[in-house]
Order: sequence, then C-alpha cells, then structure tokens
Amino acid sequence: MDTAENELSPVAAEAQLGGDDGRGRGRPQPAEPPSEAFGEGRSEISAGACPGNTHLLSSQSECNRWLSVATFAIDWWETAGIVDWDMTVAKDQFARLHDQLRKAVEAKTPLPFDLPGYSCILHERGMGSGRDSRREFRIEYCGITIGLSTRECSKRQLYNFSCLVPGNACLLVGAAESRKIVQDIVTLLGGTITDEWVRRLDLCLDVPGLSLRDELLPAFEAGQMTTTATRWNSWDGKKGKTGFSVGSRPRLKLNCYDKLLDTIEKQNGVYQVAMQERRWNGVVPEAATRLEYQIGKEWLDVYGLTDAEYALGSMADIVAKLVEKEPRRFFCLLSRKPDRANHHQSREELLPVWAELIQVMLARAGEPSGPLRPIPRFGASLANVWARVRGGIVTASAMRGVYLGSLADAQNTLEWMHGQHGGSDDDWESRYLKRARELGTLDETVSFHPFDERDAA
Repeated sequence: MDTAENELSPVAAEAQLGGDDGRGRGRPQPAEPPSEAFGEGRSEISAGACPGNTHLLSSQSECNRWLSVATFAIDWWETAGIVDWDMTVAKDQFARLHDQLRKAVEAKTPLPFDLPGYSCILHERGMGSGRDSRREFRIEYCGITIGLSTRECSKRQLYNFSCLVPGNACLLVGAAESRKIVQDIVTLLGGTITDEWVRRLDLCLDVPGLSLRDELLPAFEAGQMTTTATRWNSWDGKKGKTGFSVGSRPRLKLNCYDKLLDTIEKQNGVYQVAMQERRWNGVVPEAATRLEYQIGKEWLDVYGLTDAEYALGSMADIVAKLVEKEPRRFFCLLSRKPDRANHHQSREELLPVWAELIQVMLARAGEPSGPLRPIPRFGASLANVWARVRGGIVTASAMRGVYLGSLADAQNTLEWMHGQHGGSDDDWESRYLKRARELGTLDETVSFHPFDERDAA
C-alpha cells in the first residue's frame, strides 16, 4: 500500500484542531474560524501525500469514472499494547505524571503536560474499566489519545498501553504521522512499545461526485444485494435517506453514506477545509459519498493479523478479502434483485457503479501478497497448541502405562510414537511446508535441506 500521507505537521495540526471537543476545553482554539462557505480561501492547508489519499494510478481505465478522483485512507486507528519501562528515565516522568494528575483531579479539568516537542494535555480521568485493562493516565495531543499505566506487564490481558487516532486526527494529522507521534511520546516517558495489536481499523473510500441517493440507495432499498451479514439497514432522518449500514461492530461493519452532508452538518470549519483539500481534490463537490469499512479485532484475529505492524503492512490483503467474490463477498450491490429462494445470488452481475468502486479500492490499496486464510482455532494461539501437544503426550504415556515425570520422558514418548506409527523426516517436512504456506509464515528462500557431508561422499 502507498504509505505516503497527506498530513499537517504536528505544530500546524495542533493549531488547526480547534472547535468544541465536547467539553469546551482541552484544545487550542483557532484564532479565526473558517466561514460556513468552506470552498474559498483555504490554500493554507497543504495537499501533500496521504496513505492512498492523493495517489493516482499510472494507468487508468477509461470506463471507470472514479479512478482519478476517489481517495482511500485509514480513518480510525485504535490499538492496545505492552510497554516496557526504563526506570532510569520513567521514574522521574512517573512522578511528574502523578503530580499533574493530582492537580487535574483537584481542578476537575485537564491540565497541560509538556514534553520536549509536544504540548500535551493530561486528563483528570484515566481509561479502562470492567474487562478493559485500567490505564491511569490519559494523554492527548492533537486529537490523539494515549492511555498509559506505570505497571509492568507481560500478558495482553493486563496491557498497559492504548492508542486512539479517531477520524479527525487521521484526516488532519494522518495515521502514519500519528503513530510516529505516539511512539515519540512513549519514548520520552521512558517506555518502549514491545507488543501492539489493533482493536479497531477503519478504511474509507471518499468519492466526490458520486450521489448516494441517485446511484447506490435505490439498489439497496430494492434488495439488489448479497451479504454474509445478518443485519443491514438504511439511515432515515429529517433529511431523508442519507446512507446505509451492513453488519455490526465490533467484528465488521460497512457504512455507506452522504459524506458531503455529514461534513457540512456535523464537522467544524477546519475539518471541512481538510476534506476539500485532501479528499475532494480541492473543490466542494455537488455530491460526495463515503464507503467506510469498520474492522474489529475479532475479524483481524481470524486471519492471524494479531500484530499492529503486520496488520498495517497487510492492507492490500485486507481490502482484497473484504471485496473478494469467493467464497462469498461480505457485501455487494447487484444489477437486479437476486433469486434467493433458489440460491442463485452468484449468477447476478454487480451493479456497474459498485464494480467500479471495488476496482478503485483494490487499485488504491495495492497488490495483495496472497489471499488471507482463516487460521484454525487451535493455531490462533501458541498457548493452545502447547496445551494440545502436552495433553496428547501425557495421554499417550498413560495409555502405555509408561511413567512420565520430565521433559526427557516426554521426548521418549514422542520418539516411540514417531517410530510406532510410521513417522519419517520427509513426512514431518511435507506437513510443515503445507501448514506454513497456509499460515503465510513460510520463507521459501530458506526452506531447503541443509548440506550433509554424506551427500558429498
């Protein structure tokens, strides 16, 4: 995936992130908010490169109206993780954090917390409750929220770090730049992120010029669709139908809605300008639609995307999986209503505009490395694999009536079973190669037989 991002510098983003944050405090306000007509005089926000935001294809299909105008980007990035603390640095920073937190609690309001290069805000309340691991410090910078705990931990169930980059920050700062900022702040506090996984990832395709009401909603309302989801509904309100949803969080959900209306009615002037410059090619369109896939940890875990860096590097594979035809697409709009009674959904052709949007998403995301395959339940956790291996050896020893009291005894039992049931080195290797390919962990460059002196004889 193209990782260049259209981002404000941290200083510029901090200055631009004005408006009411829901509390009426905690963020710097713009000196002169943009006017309601946000289509003029906004060149001060640069249009650099954003992950997929301004990337144009070198070769574009003439039959696809949206290849040259649609933009693809991360619009929500939420992770949790484990931080190892270097107490030679963290000890003093912890003292500062605890002292400022006490003052914030007494004042009942967030207070500044400065680090070299970063003017942060420390909230009076931490993060996490119930099953969600508790983090006593909630630090905010440019709309990015970092949750931290001073405790040492090694288990994911007791994680001491979280990161939230919501839609506003993804647009104004950029997902990639936000991640760098988070890593810098954690480092300045004396920590190193040693394990990080995605809790929620939103991928959006913004299409200026596409009218939701004219080109997508009629087909949806007429039932011209197939989906693996069990829930779907259109959005109805004072302005009529403004979008539709398929599926439900926290696993996987698709929202398709009128982004022009959403931007004008719900967002502040800075956000409006950024949408114009970064997602709508510098102009305010007559219509604009957003396709937004909200992907949760449950969905990512099914395909082994349990590491944040790995998930980020697998963006093309994720998009390909979301829109693939086989075995069934998560959702697609069709040219006509399918014959569900006779199970002939697959015979219907895609709605032309939906086929175009799928083509754009695939082009923007990049070339997939290979199809994502569900990981067997027992393979999703090495702890589960170990439990099965250990249980099998113990059971085999008990069935034979052979005492097992050490690792050496377990190895003897394994060797006995290997010989008793026709095991061979070739069999082990062939089984390994097959499973490693399925899990995508096989390195073909090193999967060869080591040199054996007997072969040279």
